[in-house]
Formats: sequence, C-alpha cells, structure tokens
Amino acid sequence: MFRAAVISLNASGDGTGIKAGLRGSAKAPAKLTLIVNTSVAKRLGWLAGDKLEVLLGEADHHGLIRVRKNNSVGLAVVEKKGNGKVEYFSIRLGHQALYVNRSEASRWCQWDEVDGWLEIKLPRWSLETKPGKGKAEEPAIAAPIRSRPSGNSVTSSLMGDPPPGRSALAQRGAE
Repeated sequence: MFRAAVISLNASGDGTGIKAGLRGSAKAPAKLTLIVNTSVAKRLGWLAGDKLEVLLGEADHHGLIRVRKNNSVGLAVVEKKGNGKVEYFSIRLGHQALYVNRSEASRWCQWDEVDGWLEIKLPRWSLETKPGKGKAEEPAIAAPIRSRPSGNSVTSSLMGDPPPGRSALAQRGAE
C-alpha cells in the first residue's frame, strides 16, 4: 500500500535570517563569516558600509557572538552581496582562534536582541572548542574485570542478590 508524499521544500531564503560559516584552506586559517538576509538587516537598521562592534563569548558564553551597529568604533564592515535576484549582507570576522580551524558550510543560527546587541548562537561546530568540554564529557573508566571467586555466583553479584544464607523471601516473612 502506498500513500502520496507531502513534499515541502524551503526556499534557500527561509530559515532564521542569519547564517554563520567558516572558510579556510590548507594554507590559510578558517575565517568566520556571518550572512544576514535583507529583512533582518532592515529590522536592525543595517546598511552596506555600516560598521559593527563584535564581542565573542567565552567560558559559559562560548559559541555566542554579540554584534551591534557602531560606525564610530566598529571594525566589522557590513557588505551588500547578491546577484540581482537575491541580495544579502555579509560580515567577515576573519580567523577566530576560539573556534575550529576548518571549513564549515554556512548554517542557520538562532539569534535574539539582548541589551541593544544582536546575540547569535553559532552552529554546533563552535562548541567543539568549548573550554572544559573534554573533562566533563569523558566516559568514566570501567573498573577492571576480576576473575570470579570460587563459590560465588556471578548473577547474584551483578543482580544484587542477598549474600548466601539470607533469602529475600525469608526477610519478607519476618515482617
């Protein structure tokens, strides 16, 4: 038996409105780029040539970036890109040693406005370099396997049976 498939394809412009990706090569370190669609840029009041302040999250905020428009002291430039049909804004942030040093395809990012800043949660690759990550997530070392002492049942030691001579049924009867 078959049923008709419901096919729902999102246009490339759909998503959260902000993407982050890394581009690098064997000779050059990976460089971080943010891509912002025109509707989000309009909402934020960004135009081509505007400059943004950029803050990178550390410790508990690793993987978060905060940006805000500040043409006086901003270093990251908002560049308008497109092919005539589709336009978007690109913000090149260069190599950031806090993150992995490899190419990663652009991925949609969650974002929110916080205290006048646009806070962007970078894709999963940003968490690979989070400080302390390896320590907390390392698997526990298993206890060495010991040979079975003679006279003891392996099942009883694994299943938590009472020691020999003490029956759980006998304990229930005494209650």
